[in-house]
Amino acid sequence: AAKQVERDVQSALESLSSSLGEQMASVVCAMHCCVIGHTCLQVSVEAQRKKWCVSSNGEKIDFEGLFPYWLEQHGVPNNVSLSQLVLLTAPNMSGKSTLMRAICSGSLLSTCGLFVPAEKASVPGNIDSFFLRMVGGDSPADHQSAFAVEVEGIRSVIEQSTSDSLVLIDEFGRGTSSSDGAALAAAVLEALSEKGCRCIFATHLHELQHLDLKLASADLWKMHTMVEGKEIRWTYQVESGICTDS
Repeated sequence: AAKQVERDVQSALESLSSSLGEQMASVVCAMHCCVIGHTCLQVSVEAQRKKWCVSSNGEKIDFEGLFPYWLEQHGVPNNVSLSQLVLLTAPNMSGKSTLMRAICSGSLLSTCGLFVPAEKASVPGNIDSFFLRMVGGDSPADHQSAFAVEVEGIRSVIEQSTSDSLVLIDEFGRGTSSSDGAALAAAVLEALSEKGCRCIFATHLHELQHLDLKLASADLWKMHTMVEGKEIRWTYQVESGICTDS
């Protein structure tokens, strides 16, 4: 009897699989619609709770009160306006990586037509791709050192980005010596400037400040810090200027 039940179950499963196979396209489409609907519902509920805004279409990326939504208890809002290449310098632990993630996520949510974690937002509707290159490590399985992984990631950015892309690069060049890293970073900056894409390039390589960079135009940003005696207080606020000490 047990053997017969096993055969019956196997037959029923084969029959179900066969009938589903004929309707698989409809099943996949229905699953996609469910995922989209569930996502819209979740974002709408969260946006109402946190008072997120609906973004408008603008010439540049503008955020007022942009908030890193994954840091609900400790996040600090920022006002940013991004229209061209930006060189962002800041001390360690000052919040530059969080700022870049917030700008990327806010712009991506806006492009998807979803609510944005900000008080007010304006994002161009023609952004065709997003590149967020953060600090990584080596890849032993692929026989690549940390430097090789880093350079390979930047190569993809330079090859695939366009003038309508949003590119955010954090600490490129740390996988080699500071002089070599500065030279590579300078070349990448010039290449991205030539493309004319919206870009934030965050770095600790202060040697860049003394190189004769051939940039069409660039804004200088830094993360504001307050030094009182031997104490450093992080404000996690971005402002215009350049940092000379990490």
